[in-house]
Amino acid sequence: MDIKCKEITLESLKYIKSDISILPNNYLSLNENHKYSSTALSFYKYMKNKIKDEEKSIDFYDEPLLLEEKRSGDWFAPILYISSNILIPLGVSMISNNLTDYFRGQRKPKATIKIVHKNNKGSMIEASFDISAEDVDNLDQEKIKAISNTIQRVINEE
Repeated sequence: MDIKCKEITLESLKYIKSDISILPNNYLSLNENHKYSSTALSFYKYMKNKIKDEEKSIDFYDEPLLLEEKRSGDWFAPILYISSNILIPLGVSMISNNLTDYFRGQRKPKATIKIVHKNNKGSMIEASFDISAEDVDNLDQEKIKAISNTIQRVINEE
């Protein structure tokens, strides 16, 4: 799996109060008309239900007023800002579980996943990667853990 990382500059992310925040697709834009992935609302409900017993919080960056539908065979996960290294496995696991639950019994699409995190050097890094349709069928806890570890390593090397 090829994980692409790029350093980003976005001062407003330092004001996020949730452990995990769902970011709009155009979060790097200064435009205030933020557009969220059409999967963002269902993912939020899914994740909120899954972490209700834990002392973790999830919220939107701002109120999702505009939803953007991607017209392709691919599935675009909501972009997540994750506040702590220890939460990266939770974020990856929730995206993976949501993806497999959502497409259970259907043709599996290629999935694009983006995670934003402040690394150990204080830089804001966006990590993005694709999961092939074949890999979606084979996602288990071992693979999710390997993906999470790779993301943590790559982000902190940037």
